[in-house]
Amino acid sequence: MPLFCSAEDFLSLYRAIQDKTETLRLQAKGGSMFPFILSGDWVIVSPCRDKGAAIRKGDIVLYSAAGQRSMLRVIGQTGNSFVTKGDQSVGD
Repeated sequence: MPLFCSAEDFLSLYRAIQDKTETLRLQAKGGSMFPFILSGDWVIVSPCRDKGAAIRKGDIVLYSAAGQRSMLRVIGQTGNSFVTKGDQSVGD
């Protein structure tokens, strides 16, 4: 049975179970990753427990910023930070 919750509630739930699971199944909302991921698609995400060592250019990451969850493609890295962009975004 799906559980629908806010981004803030999701983060609390995720932190509580992150050491007990290998993957999470989430329903995507929004169109930033169109046409690769459509709003309503179910996606499976895996926690990156190694502080980003396994994240590479081209990967799609789920992260939280300013109380919002975002799923975007990694297009580069600057120091310890990743540069991301939605597939539907125009320009650099």
